[in-house]
Amino acid sequence: MSYKRSGRWRRQSLVACIAAICLSISLGLSEETRAGETPDPHQLILSVQDSYVSVSGYTAMFIKQERINGTLNPRETIQMKFQKPFKVYMKWVEGAKEGLEIIYVKGKNNGKALAHPGFGGFIGGILNLIIPTFAITPDGPTAMNGNRRPITDAGIGMMIEKIIHYNSVAKANGDLKLSFKGEAEVDGRPALVVERILPQKEGYPAHRTTYYIDKGYNLPVIVVLYDWEDQMMAYYEYSSLVLNPGLKPIDFETRNKEYRFGLVPPIVRD
Repeated sequence: MSYKRSGRWRRQSLVACIAAICLSISLGLSEETRAGETPDPHQLILSVQDSYVSVSGYTAMFIKQERINGTLNPRETIQMKFQKPFKVYMKWVEGAKEGLEIIYVKGKNNGKALAHPGFGGFIGGILNLIIPTFAITPDGPTAMNGNRRPITDAGIGMMIEKIIHYNSVAKANGDLKLSFKGEAEVDGRPALVVERILPQKEGYPAHRTTYYIDKGYNLPVIVVLYDWEDQMMAYYEYSSLVLNPGLKPIDFETRNKEYRFGLVPPIVRD
């Protein structure tokens, strides 16, 4: 090979190398730019619906705080199991209703929810055997006492359904304002924060609603609602969330030995 050809090859190689370096830097910058882009809040909210399709069930600690008749009640912590299409078990572990257990399975028990006070301790265990379970209407006076929503609205799926519904209605009316508010940490996991603002019109659930969407699960894990005076109306959180844990039919039956439902047959209350 001549010196001229060798020099030309070196120059071509140098140009190719520089081009490759520039391309690498360009790709790196574009990836960095994409990573730094602000998510579209509309698409983000819609995407959680797709993520929930692959969820067959879950367990969680459900934390709620609601304003009832103008009074903001203390927070309640509830052990929760949920399985599609609609089976839910709830046990209050903190709050005024501590010990209460409720099972609701859509299409079973004549449409009633089964509720039992669930006392603790040795004496409480004896009482649990003789105190009857009450079969109550999910949206009746007993079930709705101290609650904004019936147990038939419980769960992440219903939360998503209501979010999408009110967003669609507000968008059709030209009222929807959604904005991305950055990132936060929820239960030790990263989450994206979206805020919805609605005008004071009949049929809208709240003026300001903040959603915290778990980045890994792409599901809403906290929803906070504020009224038109900017008072908190309700706080809902799903912590210690475990998706698709393999729940069994016994998880939604009163005969489960881990539960405190008694031996007395259910009594219809309302």
